Amino acid sequence: MRKLTKPTSMAKILSSTIKQHGWTEPMEQHRLWSKWTKIVGDAVAAHTSPGKWNRGDVVIYVENASWLQELQYMKVEVLSRIRREFPTHGVRTVRFEVGKVLKSGRNPGSQEIRSRKLRAEEVEFIGQVAQEVKDDEMRQIIQRAMTKAFQRNG
Repeated sequence: MRKLTKPTSMAKILSSTIKQHGWTEPMEQHRLWSKWTKIVGDAVAAHTSPGKWNRGDVVIYVENASWLQELQYMKVEVLSRIRREFPTHGVRTVRFEVGKVLKSGRNPGSQEIRSRKLRAEEVEFIGQVAQEVKDDEMRQIIQRAMTKAFQRNG
């Protein structure tokens, strides 16, 4: 007789897969993007977007030199707000660079799902997470849910 085992939770499977493949920082970067307006407010978010997140160093892209200068004065406050939103992630520094500012295109808290084409790395990530799930129906559900989440937040 086969011993019954307790099913593994989806949260545990996703967490394990994310850690195993070294996707923790890209996931945090995505979370930072999705919460950016909440962190800095509408006015600043309209002229900035999170860029790279590498080992505790966060790069924020700004529209032009004027915004770069303005945000230098706000650096301590922006860093404090990021740390408050991500308290366990060891954010050490924030740096501003003039670069391409990606617009989120949605109001904070909006539940509207925008239709956008996923980036190749997002599709790959969803596929790799889903392949860990043995049940076909559950795998498809996870793929659809993750696709919608990336379209909504990203």
